[in-house]
This record gives sequence, C-alpha cells and structure tokens, in this order.
Amino acid sequence: MKTKVTWLLTAILICLTATLVSSCKDKEMQDVFGAANIVGTWNSSKTRPTTTLSTSYQTNVKGIITFEASGSFHEDNGKSGRWTFKDNELTLYYPNGEGRSMRYAMQDGYNRDQMTLTATFKADDGFTYTSSLILYR
Repeated sequence: MKTKVTWLLTAILICLTATLVSSCKDKEMQDVFGAANIVGTWNSSKTRPTTTLSTSYQTNVKGIITFEASGSFHEDNGKSGRWTFKDNELTLYYPNGEGRSMRYAMQDGYNRDQMTLTATFKADDGFTYTSSLILYR
C-alpha cells in the first residue's frame, strides 16, 4: 500500500512539474536566451538610416560594441549607454544626446556568432527610416 501511495505522489509531482515548465512563456525563454547571447564583444556594422525615397545615404559604419551583463554597453567610438532585450527586440539607450535611442528587432536566423537587427522609426522630418545593425564575432 505504501509503495502505491509513493508511486501516486511521484506521478502527481511529475505532472505538476511538467505543467509548470510548459506554462513558462516561450517569449520569456527567448528573451533570456537572446539577452545571454548578446553579452560580450562584437564587431558591428550599422547602416545609416535611409528612407525608401532616398537610398543614397545608405553607408556602413563599422566598429566594435561590447554588451555587459549589467545592461550597459560601450562602442569603440566612445559612445555608451544601456541596453535591454525583450520580445526579440534589442533597445539601445544613449544618454546625454550621444545618439538616438534605437529599438532593433531581431531577425530570424541569429546565433551566437552573428545577428542581424533592424530598426524602423519615424523622424521629425515626417519620413520613416530604416536602419540595420549587424553583429558578428
């Protein structure tokens, strides 16, 4: 009898554990995985913001960017700020007017060695601009 009760309690605990684990939101797990993958030093290539009307301004700016686990980042051009990663979006916050805060959406196919992120924003001039950030090791 005691063995049956023990087996039954074990089965119940296994079912409850499976329910709790499966109830974790996939997006939350992706956020944890994505943020962990971003931490470190990366080579970077940025395209300057362009509109669909004018692609002549599209040039690459290459550099190095380091993302700290503390949520801060710094670029080799002297700019620094804070970063967050949520819902597959990397947001860079530049204090003191060092740059425009940007929210980049992670593109499919990222891994620990290369990530492509894209930002789209509406500027004061009324145009919608697109910029990309490519991180690679």
